[in-house]
Amino acid sequence: MSLKSKTSDVRVKFKDYGFFVPISLVGKTVLAEGVMLKKELTLGQTKHYVEDEGGDPSKVTEPRTDYQMIATGVKVIETK
Repeated sequence: MSLKSKTSDVRVKFKDYGFFVPISLVGKTVLAEGVMLKKELTLGQTKHYVEDEGGDPSKVTEPRTDYQMIATGVKVIETK
């Protein structure tokens, strides 16, 4: 899952793959609980993530820093 804010995005993984969230949560506001991590990606990982996001990996020349959350829970707090 990916959470978007006005300033950044956060990739969310689920602790021990213990649960998943439905695609119907797209566009909804959620409250997620867990541990935040700052991860320095390799150039290869960066290209892979850019491709997954629909971008052109051949234009990537430097690795990036990714922020991730290992979620222990997610709660929908707004249902537009």
